[in-house]
Amino acid sequence: SVRAFADTSGALTATGDLFLWGNNDGGKISADQESAKFYPFKVDGLEDVNIVDFGVGSKHGMVLDDKGRVYTWGWGGSFFAGAGALGHGNKAD
Repeated sequence: SVRAFADTSGALTATGDLFLWGNNDGGKISADQESAKFYPFKVDGLEDVNIVDFGVGSKHGMVLDDKGRVYTWGWGGSFFAGAGALGHGNKAD
């Protein structure tokens, strides 16, 4: 499937590989990438995850696996309730 978000796009292949490109504000594409990628690149760290769906927010990314588990990355802050909004238990931005 291919999706376009406000300033980031993504594609999930039939074999479960996730490719993202666009704005990387808050690390929503990848923590180790520069501010933007203008070509699709494979998201690292999910090699053993059978991805069935994905999404990208304003400052975070997430995937859903075939067992119903959600994996998230990016900025964990919240403008309303402080840090920790991604559910990792980490209260630092």
